Amino acid sequence: MLGVVGDAHRARVYPQSALTIMLLLTALATAAVEALNWVFTDDAGFALFVRTGWALLRSLGFLVLIWHVRRQRPGAWPFALVLTVTTLFALARLVIPREGRPHAAGIAGFVVVAVLCGVVLWMVWRPGVITRPVTVRIAALSYSPIMLVASMVALEPVFGGRVEALPAVIVWFVAAIVVSYAVLLVAFFHRRGRLWAQTAYTIITLPVIAIHVPFTWWLLGTDGLLRDAAPLLLAAVVVLTGPRAPRSPAAPAASRPRPT
Repeated sequence: MLGVVGDAHRARVYPQSALTIMLLLTALATAAVEALNWVFTDDAGFALFVRTGWALLRSLGFLVLIWHVRRQRPGAWPFALVLTVTTLFALARLVIPREGRPHAAGIAGFVVVAVLCGVVLWMVWRPGVITRPVTVRIAALSYSPIMLVASMVALEPVFGGRVEALPAVIVWFVAAIVVSYAVLLVAFFHRRGRLWAQTAYTIITLPVIAIHVPFTWWLLGTDGLLRDAAPLLLAAVVVLTGPRAPRSPAAPAASRPRPT
């Protein structure tokens, strides 16, 4: 079976099985690098455990991408874009330690995964397909996981003696759960072309930034701003600058017979 990617003038034809194999290799390589980084890290603590666990779970996203690709769904490209970018960002966070130099094996693994992700994007790309609204939805759906991981990582300083920060961590965690349901509700209407959905995304995004960024700086420091706040801010830029959802085409009105 062949997959066709391209427009009417220039089409790129590739075996769909090759893309499936490439996605599986990318998922396995990502998981292997994350596991090896855990083994080679000398000061692997609770924070790295949470980040590594989430990174391994996110590797399963490539299996979901295979499902989208094999059915030639329009959301395959934006999903691949967000998945590969967040994977590389998270992998870089794991490979680069808080202190000292990164391990050579981690750097080599990151380069391999980066090349695989680039090949995946090249194979999935479909010029001419309108995917910006789908990208906005996927970026908004990333808010909750980013907040959940950061709030769980923030338990490390609480366990280290900052018990006064526990209420803030609980608020942070609950806010992530609430945001997930709110984004899912808005995404339901955004997919159906409701013009107010983009405004609703903005209303959700602003308090998400107001909660996530200060809590990250307070509990996780400058390192947390780079590792946890930057990905969310990048997703927020995609959401806030996104277009309104295209209105579903209305059915043509039935023509009335002219009186004779």
